[in-house]
Amino acid sequence: MKKSEFAAIGEKLAAELPSFELKGELLVLVPIHHTLRGICFERSISPRKFYVWAFLQPLFVPAEQLWFNIGWRLGGACHAWDADSKNLILKLSVKLKDEAYPFLSGVAS
Repeated sequence: MKKSEFAAIGEKLAAELPSFELKGELLVLVPIHHTLRGICFERSISPRKFYVWAFLQPLFVPAEQLWFNIGWRLGGACHAWDADSKNLILKLSVKLKDEAYPFLSGVAS
């Protein structure tokens, strides 16, 4: 998938999840304080499939890239999302609200 395709999916999801802002291939929970809390879209070996990560990254640890040490892939470790799937945004939105948001919002303070 191309960056523009991830951005289109991210824009639609951000409209469904008002606490998130789109930053490239990331949906970031705002405001950002001591921990980066977000959703990352990751390419798969299959051209039309991708993975979605929910992650936390403490900002007091110096790093120039994202680490997914604290987090998981939505839908399970091997679950890939199909970009051409009917109701993709609805399915992802439900998964984000049910799984990712409670995890990410629990680290607000």
